[in-house]
Amino acid sequence: TQRLKSFTRWMFDKLRQIVYGGFEYPEKTLLDKRKGDGLRLDFNNNESVSLVQLWNPACSTLPWLVLTSHPLNKLCESDEPESVFQIQSFNAMLANELRDFFSAVANSNPPKSYNSPIPVKCRVGFSAVIHNQSRLGYAKERGGISY
Repeated sequence: TQRLKSFTRWMFDKLRQIVYGGFEYPEKTLLDKRKGDGLRLDFNNNESVSLVQLWNPACSTLPWLVLTSHPLNKLCESDEPESVFQIQSFNAMLANELRDFFSAVANSNPPKSYNSPIPVKCRVGFSAVIHNQSRLGYAKERGGISY
């Protein structure tokens, strides 16, 4: 059965910075380098992140969220920027919502917004390699249907 096991509510007023750009990988990595752009939302107040948090693929306490376009974006026949699969349109809608939110809230600090590469710090990623090679990973075709 499919049930919601947990969720995290990310509040706009806790958002510190937004980074939009391509992914930047280390020179030597076992990961497949993902093409396309991403959006990183940072909720960190200059708190240090432990090595265990960075290493653990199931960690749910990292102070950031990284989003990217859905793989079906390539199959989308529409070139309109409003496509639900495109991170560009989500970035534009998020910027409008944040502008409206922070203009309505007194004594608030809007997040800084940057256009720069998003660093991916994983070098080995054994769990990700095993997960993707077993055909259980993200964007795999299952019986003619791509998720």
